[in-house]
Amino acid sequence: MAGLLREGTPIDSEAAKRAQSNYVLFMPMLPKELNADLSSLLQDQPRLAVTLSLDINEQGIVDFSTAKYTLSQLRNTVRLTYKEADKLIICQEEGGEKL
Repeated sequence: MAGLLREGTPIDSEAAKRAQSNYVLFMPMLPKELNADLSSLLQDQPRLAVTLSLDINEQGIVDFSTAKYTLSQLRNTVRLTYKEADKLIICQEEGGEKL
């Protein structure tokens, strides 16, 4: 989001006030243009991101000395609802077909 919003702008201030989405009364943190398009993982649309790679040992302890940030690009190949994603995960866990 840092690439889309400039610090101290009215949109940044409004997003900071909202801080998170409320699922009872849906109020997106960002304006519709950003929330539904530029910052949304739309199917087959490339999105710029920053990837954080961490090493985690067998005890589950993160080795922060090996942390690496890299610029990356995400592309959502399939758009799923939460219900569809759950169904797909359960199907794959039971040995069903992969998407």
